[in-house]
Amino acid sequence: MNIEDAQQILTMVDTVNKKASELPGIIKKLNEDDTITGIILQSPTPKGFDFKKCSNMIKAEKDIDGFTKNSIYNLYHNKKGLMPCTALGVLKLLLHYNIK
Repeated sequence: MNIEDAQQILTMVDTVNKKASELPGIIKKLNEDDTITGIILQSPTPKGFDFKKCSNMIKAEKDIDGFTKNSIYNLYHNKKGLMPCTALGVLKLLLHYNIK
């Protein structure tokens, strides 16, 4: 990631924090952008933001946290896709330290 990428992320966070009504449009735009490989919707969201609605808008193939219905379904049925980042991190720690 370069400084321009970081500035773009901060700009999106700042914009979304100002208007809850803009979040669905931003998620849609990120879903359609092939240069975006993952989306995280920070929880808890500020008052007025519909976390459930907005998180379920995120495409499963870009859902870093694994919160969407499609991501949970894919994980449960062992389908190809992203593994939730927290679960993957824990799994890697267990494997690294040979904990069974």
